[in-house]
Amino acid sequence: MTTPTVPFRQLHQDFHTSEHIGNVAAAFNPDEWAEMLVRARVQSVNCFARCWHGWLYYESEAFPQWVHPHLQQRDLLPAMITAAHKRGIRAPVYVGVQMCNAMADRQPEWRQMHADGTLAGSPPLETGHKGPLCLNTPFAAFMDGLVRELCATMPAVDGFWFDGVNTQDCVCWHCRMEMLERGIDPADPAARARFGHEVVTRWTRRMSALVRSLKPDATLFYNAGHLGPGHVAMGDAYTHWEVESVPFEGWGFTHSPAVMRYVRTTGKPVVGMTVRFHTNWGDLHSFKHPVELEYECAQMLALGARCCIGDHLHPSGRLEPATYELIGNAFRAVEEAEPWCDGARPVCEAAVLTPESPVPGWGANEPAAIRGALRLLQEAAVQFDIIDATAELKPYRLLILPDHVTLTPELAARIDAHVAAGGAALSSGSSGLKTDGGAALSCLGIERVGDAPWHPDYVRPHGVIGAGLPETEHVMYLRGQHVRALDGTEILIEAYRPYFNAAWPRYAGERSTGEVVYPAVTRRGPAIHFAHPVFRIYHETSAPWVKQMVTNAIRSLLGTMLVTHNGPSTLRVHLNEQKAEKRFVLHLLHYVGTGLGGKRETMTDRIPLHDVECSLSVRAPVADVQLVPQNTPLAFHQRDGVLSFTVPHVHGRQMVAVAPEAER
Repeated sequence: MTTPTVPFRQLHQDFHTSEHIGNVAAAFNPDEWAEMLVRARVQSVNCFARCWHGWLYYESEAFPQWVHPHLQQRDLLPAMITAAHKRGIRAPVYVGVQMCNAMADRQPEWRQMHADGTLAGSPPLETGHKGPLCLNTPFAAFMDGLVRELCATMPAVDGFWFDGVNTQDCVCWHCRMEMLERGIDPADPAARARFGHEVVTRWTRRMSALVRSLKPDATLFYNAGHLGPGHVAMGDAYTHWEVESVPFEGWGFTHSPAVMRYVRTTGKPVVGMTVRFHTNWGDLHSFKHPVELEYECAQMLALGARCCIGDHLHPSGRLEPATYELIGNAFRAVEEAEPWCDGARPVCEAAVLTPESPVPGWGANEPAAIRGALRLLQEAAVQFDIIDATAELKPYRLLILPDHVTLTPELAARIDAHVAAGGAALSSGSSGLKTDGGAALSCLGIERVGDAPWHPDYVRPHGVIGAGLPETEHVMYLRGQHVRALDGTEILIEAYRPYFNAAWPRYAGERSTGEVVYPAVTRRGPAIHFAHPVFRIYHETSAPWVKQMVTNAIRSLLGTMLVTHNGPSTLRVHLNEQKAEKRFVLHLLHYVGTGLGGKRETMTDRIPLHDVECSLSVRAPVADVQLVPQNTPLAFHQRDGVLSFTVPHVHGRQMVAVAPEAER
């Protein structure tokens, strides 16, 4: 199977429409609709076949009872596909899967059942989604029939975008019977979770096989609102990845870049997906700040992804011009940047090993340690991927194990071998230590005694790790690990105890006594360990001394970094390589938010930066450095493998193309 061509500018057009709304799509005009997309520079649009209410948006012969009862434009879906194709726009078919109110009400035996016997989803007399449905029931056969009909009756099927395909924890009759037949205890939550993930994996692979037998060139994606190791493990069922992520509540501004840094390592095309709404999906008649939408798209491109913006078609079928002016302006900026993004691959010096479980839970998200690592490393200009236990380690000079990565003996041996072969490692918290179910890294030269007995405890930064900090006690907000340094291991920083732990009847003892109790930071050769969960601490508190110490450790381990600059920590820098064009492209992004307002952080300002001094570690002689897309040459000098130049002005986004000399 060949890698699909995934357009840069995509539109996800929701059409979740209640049966309590009449005259659905009565004002839809396919030519007006498609021309609006053309003006907004859209190259691909996801068109609805089945929404989360459970209704179909075409004249179904196989399932007439599920056609929206008030659909006026009976050929809505095929009309959309035809109009889009006339203008060279792809039109993958959207199919809602587990979430389905109409079917949940009429076929309650297909709903997932909790261990306490209640049905998953909203109760009958409350608003909200009545699903999710179980993929181990006859509902799966319905989905087969639906996909077969769509492939047979639509004018074309460019792909399928299956939505709401989440792991399930179900004890319905079908799931209980299969678990019992296979000797799986339905009362064991962990065993049940593994079985539920297996059910979803099995259904996903079977559906992909069905689609490929009918439409071999169709793209395939299954959306769960998050992508982790459990999804990547069944990556053979996907043609590409789409990272749905909205900077609101559970997702925030860290989710999207973290997941894109992870899934891009698989080699499949990646699409980032945000929305044009101010908060979340379904926030109709709201508008995201245009600077924020520009930033999100620029970040997607810088991380090697394509861009998708979500909207929701009005029940009448008519588009809102102001919405498509907003989307069009964002996509024009994307289009301008595309020549320096097409085929680009990230250039990385470090990899962060995710502690995320390969069995995702419902609503799974990236762990706090990953969020903290993402923020800290981006602010320090480190070029990095996020990887799982199956990844090849050789491409990375530095491996980072944040806070609570549990290692198998096999993975621990691979990391030890990587360090012995010239790599470096930085671990924190319980990562790399011998724990229940986890193997230890020999390269760290320490052993675990147990959880630290004192909390909070304190560190007194000094030496290489403490550079830039006053040599006095600094609090470590979360409990660390009590470790013992083995022979040959250097203690870089020590931990100091408080007067006492806060516990009845004593309180307010949170001051250092000056008594050293155990190591806080240790080093053996190219391996450094922080006894505290420093990445989660940074995620929760943004403690600047924690960031400084970890950054100092990373710089000490890496030596020469791929990218350095003299800009503020709010400047994001991403180094990519376009091998076909024989050039590197440095993305500089500087967008500043207004801070948290309740549930919503916003990104509303381009704060200009001037005379940003940049250095890249580039061994090959360089022939040309240019600002792009302006095609403005920059003065540069290169010495001992380090290329230096000054970017005169960064206003939001600026790209710099670096072309090495042609090989003779």
